[in-house]
Amino acid sequence: MFDAVRRFFQNATSGAVRDGIAVRSAAETYKDFKIQPAPRKQGSQWLTAGLISKSGSDGEQVSEFVRSDMFSSRDDAESCAMVKGRQIIDEQGDSLFDRSSP
Repeated sequence: MFDAVRRFFQNATSGAVRDGIAVRSAAETYKDFKIQPAPRKQGSQWLTAGLISKSGSDGEQVSEFVRSDMFSSRDDAESCAMVKGRQIIDEQGDSLFDRSSP
């Protein structure tokens, strides 16, 4: 009985979390950048995180962001990641990938 319950919960969450890190969601394009939410499970909460990428002549550049915003649902954390990603792009633009900046 216990094994059946354990398998049920493993299967129910296998698409959402692996080793405490959420499976990345589909990316959305914003101003020639791609934002891909990747919230992280922490206890019963979801931490807002994601990737911002842009393809160019130098290949694809990627920057990860993690924010302290916590949510009870993965969907809410993903929505917040999209908002934060757009905000980062608006504020930093291509300088987001400049490795010499702090």
